[in-house]
Amino acid sequence: LEGVMVPPGVAIDSIALESVTFTLDATPYTLEQMGLEIGCNNNGDSPNPCTFMGDSQNCATLSGTPTTPGSFGLSINVVGYITVFGNVTGIPVSFDQYTYEVTGEVNVAETQQYTLALGQSIPNPATDAVQIPVTLERAGAINFTMVNLLGEVVVREQFSGAQGANTVNLNVSNLEAGLYLYSIDVNGKRLTKRMVINR
Repeated sequence: LEGVMVPPGVAIDSIALESVTFTLDATPYTLEQMGLEIGCNNNGDSPNPCTFMGDSQNCATLSGTPTTPGSFGLSINVVGYITVFGNVTGIPVSFDQYTYEVTGEVNVAETQQYTLALGQSIPNPATDAVQIPVTLERAGAINFTMVNLLGEVVVREQFSGAQGANTVNLNVSNLEAGLYLYSIDVNGKRLTKRMVINR
């Protein structure tokens, strides 16, 4: 782990590969968005194949069909583990000096464009549980809020969504009958719809 601040005389016990991220024009891309996956081989030294023990040489490989052409910044994010006075400490490190070039044909089927959308809750009116369709332009966090007609927040949750179609499952059995407004906030974009609860 060149460039990592480790106390003098302390050896690195192991390195765990946490993630690999790509950046194009300041937009981050995950492995899934790139149409790639990572495979690790540590010769069975650890139950986690992406954990590599100290004083050993192992490898991790990228495979798949890229979905987006371009010259990407490539960051390899790892945690290096050391033992100091009997305590194991993890040191997160990001190696971001690499580039990843994608040229030629890409997997067109994976480049479908999506528009952020919030669907009507099902069923509506609702009594106990509802399903709310959400479409994301790209994978990310869905900040969900629901308020009553007084503007009081009755539900506030965050969900992890995939690119494309998603479903937010919500239990409304503890809410009083009436009209509610529910919203999603994704990357600064906000959409709102109405829901009726009957008892």
